[in-house]
Amino acid sequence: MKTFTKIGAAVAALLGTSSAFALNLADTNAAPVQLVVAGASAARDSFLYLLAVEIADPASLTIYQSSNANFRAVSGTLKTGTTSDPVGSVGRVLADRGIAGQNFTVYYRAEGGSIWGPGSIVAKQLNPAFTGIKAVDTTLPAWAGVTAVTPTPSYFGVAIPTFNATIAYNIDADSDSSGFLSDKQTQYGVSDVEPAMFTSTNWLPNTNTKFPAYSAAIGSALTALPKTALFGQTFGFIVSNQGPAAGLTNLSKQQLTSIFTSGGFVNWNKIPGLASGAIFKARREPGSGTQASAAAYLAGVNTGRSSYTFVVDNGNTIREFTSTGALNNYVGSQGATIPPAGQSAIGLAVVANPAPTGTHFVNIDGVAPDRLNVQNGTYDFAFELTTQIASGTAGNSLALAQSIDILGARAASVPDLISVFAIPSATNVPGSSVPGTVGGNRPVANGTRSGNSALPFKAQ
Repeated sequence: MKTFTKIGAAVAALLGTSSAFALNLADTNAAPVQLVVAGASAARDSFLYLLAVEIADPASLTIYQSSNANFRAVSGTLKTGTTSDPVGSVGRVLADRGIAGQNFTVYYRAEGGSIWGPGSIVAKQLNPAFTGIKAVDTTLPAWAGVTAVTPTPSYFGVAIPTFNATIAYNIDADSDSSGFLSDKQTQYGVSDVEPAMFTSTNWLPNTNTKFPAYSAAIGSALTALPKTALFGQTFGFIVSNQGPAAGLTNLSKQQLTSIFTSGGFVNWNKIPGLASGAIFKARREPGSGTQASAAAYLAGVNTGRSSYTFVVDNGNTIREFTSTGALNNYVGSQGATIPPAGQSAIGLAVVANPAPTGTHFVNIDGVAPDRLNVQNGTYDFAFELTTQIASGTAGNSLALAQSIDILGARAASVPDLISVFAIPSATNVPGSSVPGTVGGNRPVANGTRSGNSALPFKAQ
């Protein structure tokens, strides 16, 4: 394992941080602080940002993940601190819970989207025999045979030794035949919206054999699940850089509703100025937080005002995807499954800069999908991410979950990403901005949905 220590020393030198070394496989497995996390794929990289930039010593980090990064283990050393540090500082938050300076491993499962977090917590509550869901298990022998990616990948300006494994995964059975994953009980759920939004048609697909079919008991448990709002995320719609919509820059909310609801537009010529061509539509599967957000925004699903039915996969012009990456590749004509040459697709996405390869974001009613426009109240396709700590989570696992809840909600340490904004609170001043670690500013929105996605943003 000498390779790890050499890389760790190089990273430390480049970053000007401590001389900590990237954790090797043995240290990853023996880390005294371990937390099993499942849920939002849209927040997958935001969560990594919290670990890589805010909470951990960057020179200590190592990543073990599937090739699509939807199954990931991040190990490292938490930042040091004492109970005499300033209240609210990273070191103080960690020290108050007795985990400052300790090695940690976080297992983050994003495959399938948000519902796999709160859904697996609820499944265990209702059935003690529930076996858990697949997550990276670095103690399995297969990981010892995986070599580091060269050159070392950089995440948010942090170079992190990364080990990518090709995993043979089946989402309907939640099974892995390649020996990299095992069942783990979710301790910390992460969802793009509150758990109550995953009731009814937003529960897992009926093809899934791991989870029970939706029932009133599941709906009640999701609604009652304790949650913490961390930060907000800005969503948008991406369009192909080919075909009739290649030059499209704006759609009205009503046009988007007509595109993504049953009985609506099927041809791009319904949009003034566009040539004829089938609209190829990309959506996420039930249980995805991105899908739940779009269904609430355009069709009113689970908001008490539903009057439309969101489009369903027809195997042709409407396709459903189980990951953010697969949907992005489809719209950008980058994957094995793509719209026909010369045709345009449209899909849902968390805002990113640059847009996914082969795509561009469109404005909604003339307003750009930007966190600053969420802050000033002119763009409202944005929702508030929540986390859920499973009952029975204890010790260092609980300490880390609580630390993330605190640090992930304060404006000074929310991920400095183009999609993320802080939620107004007693310490987050509405309309203000806090300097970012990587660059730019972290805006605090002027309003909040107050933990209820059915509500509009209300000024604080």
